[in-house]
Amino acid sequence: MNFSTLSIIGGLQFKRINASVVQVKKPRVNRVFDNYIVMTIDGIVAPVNTFRDAITGEYVGKELKSDGLKNALPFGGRFTYNVYGSIPSYTGAKSFRYTISSSIGYRPYLGFHFDFGIGFMILRNM
Repeated sequence: MNFSTLSIIGGLQFKRINASVVQVKKPRVNRVFDNYIVMTIDGIVAPVNTFRDAITGEYVGKELKSDGLKNALPFGGRFTYNVYGSIPSYTGAKSFRYTISSSIGYRPYLGFHFDFGIGFMILRNM
């Protein structure tokens, strides 16, 4: 089954910068783990949805609704929390950065979801 949707997403975003250093000639502390945090709270409305058979391409919405999908609502929401490593003036910190991301919520017609990821940058050429 292929599922297509047209959604409207709106929400709030909060950003916190934690001890970010842009340029200091002689920093007192090697700030390798400085970061900034972005949190979002979103609401999702998906009023236009189509369900197609993946092989034939025919619409299968009626069959799905008769199997209980009619109780699913086209509303959802999520909370995301992302941490990004900032770029301080310390030389070693410029070559090693990290990012952490997570999301939890409810997607229209698809249900509950939880995502988590970690990323590392091991080489940066400035």
